[in-house]
Amino acid sequence: MSRLELARSGLEEVECWERASLQCIGECVKSESKRRRLLWEHRTRVCVERLQKAAAASLKVVDDKDDLMQMELEGLCGSTSSNELWSRFYDRVKDIKGYHKKWGHHIAGDAGRIDSSVMTAEVVEEIPSLRKVFTEEEEGGKVLDLNAFHQMFVNWTSFTATRENEYRANALARIKKIRLERDKRKAEKEGRPPIAIEDIVVDEDDPDVRNKLVAPACDYGKYIKTYLTNLGNVPRHCKYRDQIYGEYIVKLGQYLLSYYKRLYPWAANEAMKQQTLTDFEDRWNRQLVSGWSGQPTHQMELYCVHTDRLFQNPEALEAHQKTNRYKKKKQKLSEQDLQKIRERSVEEDKRLAKEEYIVLEMFRILAPYVDATLQNVRKKQARTLREVLDENKRHASDDDDKEEVLEESSDDEDAFSINTSKVKNPLNLPLGWDGKPIPYWLYKLHGLSHTFVCEICGNQKYWGRKVFENHFREWRHAFGMRCLKIPNTVHFKEITKIEDALTLYEKLKQEGEDKAFLPDQEVEVEDAQGNVMTPQTYEDLRKQGLL
Repeated sequence: MSRLELARSGLEEVECWERASLQCIGECVKSESKRRRLLWEHRTRVCVERLQKAAAASLKVVDDKDDLMQMELEGLCGSTSSNELWSRFYDRVKDIKGYHKKWGHHIAGDAGRIDSSVMTAEVVEEIPSLRKVFTEEEEGGKVLDLNAFHQMFVNWTSFTATRENEYRANALARIKKIRLERDKRKAEKEGRPPIAIEDIVVDEDDPDVRNKLVAPACDYGKYIKTYLTNLGNVPRHCKYRDQIYGEYIVKLGQYLLSYYKRLYPWAANEAMKQQTLTDFEDRWNRQLVSGWSGQPTHQMELYCVHTDRLFQNPEALEAHQKTNRYKKKKQKLSEQDLQKIRERSVEEDKRLAKEEYIVLEMFRILAPYVDATLQNVRKKQARTLREVLDENKRHASDDDDKEEVLEESSDDEDAFSINTSKVKNPLNLPLGWDGKPIPYWLYKLHGLSHTFVCEICGNQKYWGRKVFENHFREWRHAFGMRCLKIPNTVHFKEITKIEDALTLYEKLKQEGEDKAFLPDQEVEVEDAQGNVMTPQTYEDLRKQGLL
């Protein structure tokens, strides 16, 4: 193709991509739904990227670094006389006629035509919905998909072993404490001194004890709540020079950056990352990085410089120092080699601290989405089997086209059609199935003008008496009651204040204790003469020989 034609078509493509970008921006501005606006932002991003690519290619042609365009212009204009100009013109006409004589039977149609509407349609076809941007677990950018990182975390053998050992030690301490309290009460009755806690022996082969010593599995919800954003809960000896943890923390940071980029397509991601790294360097130099502000690893007592390893306890370090590997390293390495190992240890600390700082900074930015993820997990865990089966059946029967329309046009806060204008709703009435406000008489009939606030549910608001009564059987209220360690029974219906619930629970426990059968006080015995007394009095008199 001629260089002039190539430059012309390139500039035409740039202009068409500009118009396509403006069309996408217009749709984005007109979108009243948050999800639809995000979808058009991604489409606009694709148009702008292709515009930049086309502009770079066109600029490369126009720059004419190989002087081919200049040679073509000189050939068209003629370099010496007007006769040469006309001769080149007729030569060009002859070439065009020959080309069309040879290929004239081929119908070109609109194959070479560039249209901005066609380009926009291509982008829409490429990104038809947010399902092309987010995974199914992310629900269109509402929650995070951390299942892969949860699997990596639970398969992390070194930390799993440490967590199980700590749980086992704490469980043994609890069992000994309970037995000590039980022995103290028994010793008071028998009039003897209680045994020391060191003398209490726990039979770990006992099935009941063995079950209590087994650490519960770290499920998805516990992982998000306890370990995901609290990297300080992971001991340093598990993290230092651990390949699994290094891969885990790097991939987690990459995923969070990717999620943020997909959530905010026009955010300055690279600038934000550079600012985060700058802040980290400043805090690292001032020793203010969370979890790494104390002494470096190579200065810890349980660190072995010869093998560059950090141990959990002195027993493990002592056992390691008896191995042949340690002895050979100790004889082989000089003081300069040990100094290099210490420097590498500092670099390893800084690398892990940097990755953790990026992850924690992203979690700070995405804090609402982390909370939404945890709430979503708790909601799924609180569902009954019937609810799970109904939801799976509903998802299986949904039509793909309906899902696309719903995903593009619906939002959690507003359920209205994108093809209709914004409905006037001065009374702020709830919207019906058609996206229009419900009638005012229906609003008053269901009592939706009355608002109920439940402190147990986290100050959640409920509109209408029926919704308020039903919420006592739903997952949110049940979870709040579990957090208060109160059974969600019928006694606590209509109770919304935490203080009232705790007071009522204490009252019910006291009434239960008052009604409980007390053998020492309610059992009666009599002697041979018919005198009625308690068993304790009877035993005291019998031991004294008065009966």
